[in-house]
Amino acid sequence: MTLPIFMSSSNKFIRAQKNTRVEKFLVDVMNNVCLLARDMNYYVNESDGSLKEEAIQNQIKYLENVDRDSLKEVVDEIPNEYLVNNEGNHDSIEGYNENYKELIDRRNKLEEKLKQGDEAYREDGIKSIQDYLEDKYQYLAEYRNVEYYIEKNDMEEPITNIKGKSKDDIINETQSNYKYYIMFLNINYKVPEEVNASNSLKESLNGTHNYYRIQNLYNNKQVIVRISNPLKSGDEIANDINEKNEENFKAYTFLILTLLDIFMIIILILKCKKTLYQMLKDNFIIRVYKNLFIEIRCLVFALSIVCLRFLYNIVCWNYMVYWGNLYTLIIVAVISIYLVASDIKNLYLLNKEINIKNYIYEKSLIYKILLKMKELIKESFLIKSTSIRLIISIIVFITYVIVIFTQAYWMGYIEWWPYMEPYEVMRLIPSIIFTICIIIYFLSVARNINRIKIGTDNILKGNYNNKIDVKGAIILKDIANNVMNIEDGLDKAIDKAVKSEKMKGELITNVSHDLKTPLTSIINYIDLLDKENISEEDKKRYLEILKERSLRLKVLIEDLFEASKASSGTLELDMENLDPVALIRQTIGEFENEIEKSNLQFIKNIPEGKLSIYADGKKTFRVFQNLISNILKYSMKNSRVYIEVCEEDDYISIVFKNISEYQVDFTEEEILERFKRGDSSRTTEGSGLGLSIAKSLVELQGGQFIINIDGDLFKVVVNLKKA
Repeated sequence: MTLPIFMSSSNKFIRAQKNTRVEKFLVDVMNNVCLLARDMNYYVNESDGSLKEEAIQNQIKYLENVDRDSLKEVVDEIPNEYLVNNEGNHDSIEGYNENYKELIDRRNKLEEKLKQGDEAYREDGIKSIQDYLEDKYQYLAEYRNVEYYIEKNDMEEPITNIKGKSKDDIINETQSNYKYYIMFLNINYKVPEEVNASNSLKESLNGTHNYYRIQNLYNNKQVIVRISNPLKSGDEIANDINEKNEENFKAYTFLILTLLDIFMIIILILKCKKTLYQMLKDNFIIRVYKNLFIEIRCLVFALSIVCLRFLYNIVCWNYMVYWGNLYTLIIVAVISIYLVASDIKNLYLLNKEINIKNYIYEKSLIYKILLKMKELIKESFLIKSTSIRLIISIIVFITYVIVIFTQAYWMGYIEWWPYMEPYEVMRLIPSIIFTICIIIYFLSVARNINRIKIGTDNILKGNYNNKIDVKGAIILKDIANNVMNIEDGLDKAIDKAVKSEKMKGELITNVSHDLKTPLTSIINYIDLLDKENISEEDKKRYLEILKERSLRLKVLIEDLFEASKASSGTLELDMENLDPVALIRQTIGEFENEIEKSNLQFIKNIPEGKLSIYADGKKTFRVFQNLISNILKYSMKNSRVYIEVCEEDDYISIVFKNISEYQVDFTEEEILERFKRGDSSRTTEGSGLGLSIAKSLVELQGGQFIINIDGDLFKVVVNLKKA
């Protein structure tokens, strides 16, 4: 509460020194005294105190003019005869008739009085002048402490309530013994130089309004107005002066108490410095507050000032408030002051560690907005063609706004801005904000267009890794997304083309290798058979080898044709309902001898119930053949092979799992490539087309062919549609 007391004391001290209320009372009374003097000179004969005939005649003319104006208004209000006699609504007719009669009676009275002439108004004129002067005297009589002396060149006797003293005595006495007084001596339209007033009243005489009053009221007059010393109790001036003296006493008392409070607070701070530091240490509230923008923290500081000001008003002006509101005000004040104090402490500590200027920039919302605006403007003007159109658009829009406001000004809807009232300025703020938002929108659109243009230029240059970040207009977002989709498509197409070229090279290499090996063997053995000195036994052996190599070459060529047909989708399918379990058992039976020789243990998990798939029997059998053939070629010796059949919602799933004999250094996608083999050394038999053919055949039948690799575990899942 110390700060409110300090504010109270300083404010009261200044207010007590100015004494503005007392001076204004005195100036008002002085003006009324001079008005009375002027009116007395105008209305009253000094010789006998009667009213002047000229003043009476002027008042009579004034009253006659008032009645003439009233008569004209009454005549204008009288409805025409047709309206009175022919209105369809009887209630309305009755109402109109009553009003009509009243207006007619009033008109007749005014006309009769005006016909009688001045004599009819003489009594009213005299009474109105007497009432006016009586009100003036009554006004001055209410202020018992006002003493006045008025003298004019054409007046025989001065107007005064100071009895038994000459003008010189009054002047000397006033200047020496009176605290509040005003004297106008020898006034002749030279206001400041010839006004003799006490120091405390000079400020109240400043201003254009009082300047012209002095010119009109005090010219060619000598006026002395003063406040009684000592004061007489019982009027408003005495009460105000006593209240002022009491406030002076309170002000000095509060000032002394405030200085003592400040002294005690300084001592407490020095004694409890560590405790205060602990109170302001970081906690959850302080951490959250520290992360707020500087502008919000400034608002908290302003809130603390406002709360203190309200508390000051409550303490010093005895404002009546509800206890609940007072408690809320005190709580808000304490919290805001606590936050401000912690902020000051943090800024003090940060000033030792980092640049406080950079910290304010980092935490300032306005600074961040300005940076964003700078970046927006910079990006909006990157391309010359866009910049020219943007500038033209902004100029056209601003011109349009100026034209609208100019028309509104000429039509009288708004004032010229220097003469606007505060509420009129507030009314324009939404329009100004709207104008700024439109300009920002123009800049944002230009920036987005520039980003799209730069992105497309990069694509033309062969750079397909652009990210076009467009915010704002949906149409521009869609265009940017389409451009990025085209960019991704081109990038994928190029990758696919590169990969295809690579695969072609590998295909040629692999085909050449797989064809060359049996062909070379065939050629060599044919050369051996051509020799004459070969025994019959060797000939038989060579012929067996030639037969084996020819058969291998035939299988390779057939696989190539089948793989080509399967991948192109030109194979004819004979779809029918089949039992997948029977096909698997048939395939395993065909490889029974190879399985026994391989030392592999086949573990089958096949349901007993009958299952049915819709597939081509020969193509599905070929799929199972290829998979079991691969298992026999590439599985680790003496390992287990798992074959499972399970029923899903829409598919029959057949799963093959085995442990690879060779290190699996390829991905699921790579093993499905043509001529890709499980052994990179290509020492085993096979064309490397088995999995590729199997995948194509399954997909041609509307199924799924999935490969999963986990370390050396090789898993193939074949999903075929239920019948």
